[in-house]
Amino acid sequence: MPVADELYRSADLLVRARTGCDSSYCVVTFDSFTDRRTLDREGFGEAFFASRGVNAIHILSRDNDWYLLPDIEPALAAAAKAARPFDRVSAYGSSMGAYAAIRLGRLAGATTAIALSPQFSLDPRLVPFEDRWDPDARRLDYEIERRLALKGFVASADIFYDPTDRDARHVELYRDRLEVRDVRLPECGHPVTGFLAEVGLLQPAVLEAAQGTLDRTAFEREALAMRGRSPQYYATLAHRPGTPQKKLELARQAYELFPNDVGYIARYAQALSAAGRNDEATAKFDEAMAIEPDHLTVLTRLCEFLASSRRLPAARAVADWLSRLHPGAAPIEAFRAELNRPRLADAPALLRRWRGRLSG
Repeated sequence: MPVADELYRSADLLVRARTGCDSSYCVVTFDSFTDRRTLDREGFGEAFFASRGVNAIHILSRDNDWYLLPDIEPALAAAAKAARPFDRVSAYGSSMGAYAAIRLGRLAGATTAIALSPQFSLDPRLVPFEDRWDPDARRLDYEIERRLALKGFVASADIFYDPTDRDARHVELYRDRLEVRDVRLPECGHPVTGFLAEVGLLQPAVLEAAQGTLDRTAFEREALAMRGRSPQYYATLAHRPGTPQKKLELARQAYELFPNDVGYIARYAQALSAAGRNDEATAKFDEAMAIEPDHLTVLTRLCEFLASSRRLPAARAVADWLSRLHPGAAPIEAFRAELNRPRLADAPALLRRWRGRLSG
């Protein structure tokens, strides 16, 4: 396994290289949205690339700042210097990381990107339809985004996305900026990374794209044939319009495919609640909490359940616990403020909105 070499570190950014492998190509990764607000963690795909003998450079952000940080350019320059010896350099990321891979990849030495469910921007002036990352989106410095847009975009990208999701609107905005090579995965959700991992296609897709050998048409056909094996596929369908009973059946299918995953247990619990089966929903939340009591998605969905059941003191207690687990996180503080508003008749709808932003 190649030795890790730290190339750049500041309070908010880290660049680490694992190079020296025999391959003539290199991947520059950008980490995705994280609950672990520390730089002392693995880079995106770090263990995988090292185990496969792939040269890789990993860029990490301490918080979910979408890499719009004052010192992002020297960090990218450090990555570009390390990537210079390689014949082919691809930027790689998922969601927030995919945004950075496309928009900042060129400054990190890449000419192309492997982007899983990227956003075009979070700037409300550019994407007024996007609200999944509020209130984080309101604190970002879009002047940095505008300045880097003049020089950071890669020339081309393999973009894997769900064309039935809001992500498709982001992909359309990229078409005037670069060559978009579509890999369409309908009804596979955001990000499609989870779906691809569940059906065993993530690793081969990334390796083939990194080497420039991906057959996108054949890959789409294979992925669509495997959707029924993926809990994310059923969970995505469960969030689309439909009757509570239909949504419950889909959530149950997702849960049964991956019964030990706390996220799918919590989604199933929510569907049970929406179908009026609160006792069963409570049992499923207990099941999820027994596996992972501090899980962000479980706790935010539990808050919604408690508020919808008008157990507001309990919902506030869970929100306070979330705040202690993730001190200073803007979405959680906004979540708590909504719960503590004097007028809470609209609490369930508000909580659904905040849950999507916290765990999406």
